[in-house]
Amino acid sequence: MIIFLLFAIDMASHPVKLWGKHCNNFHQVSGELFHVCLRGALGSQYQVADEDFTLQRVGDRYVYLAPLVHRSFFTWYSTGKSPGYVAVDALNPDEPAKVVVGKDFKYVPSAYFDKNLKRHLRDNGFLFNGLEDYSFELDDENNPFFVVTTYHASLGWGGKIVDGVVVVHPVDGKIQKYATAAVPAWVDRV
Repeated sequence: MIIFLLFAIDMASHPVKLWGKHCNNFHQVSGELFHVCLRGALGSQYQVADEDFTLQRVGDRYVYLAPLVHRSFFTWYSTGKSPGYVAVDALNPDEPAKVVVGKDFKYVPSAYFDKNLKRHLRDNGFLFNGLEDYSFELDDENNPFFVVTTYHASLGWGGKIVDGVVVVHPVDGKIQKYATAAVPAWVDRV
């Protein structure tokens, strides 16, 4: 629903065309509201870090996705894994957040030692590659992956030129590298 000059307009019954798009396709849930939706819903062992949520198109919907991360070293040490991820509908603020558990992610940014996502990539052949923009995404079958942009420097240590992405499966740590021209269609951020 959009409030316009003191009149409430129901966008479902009166779609307005604006720049060739329907207004009901605009994002109505901000990143701040994403965190408000999750407040108190995750318990004491896990949280969603500010930098970990990404806006992604899944099917015909836009959702904010974020892996559940460990609150502390002791949480990671006692469990050794993260149970899943959170999805919040970006178009409908009334839709409840979905906490998807049972995935048992071992390779996440909040893990320690060899299970830390960044360290896992560096230890498996990406020590001298530029790695940036670690994002959490779902493929077309709703399988979770971490997608990391790879780049090389064009002049000394500066001038980043994107040359592809690395896709990491968070459960088994399997790594696949794709050149820029061969990035899978489900990857939203390169």
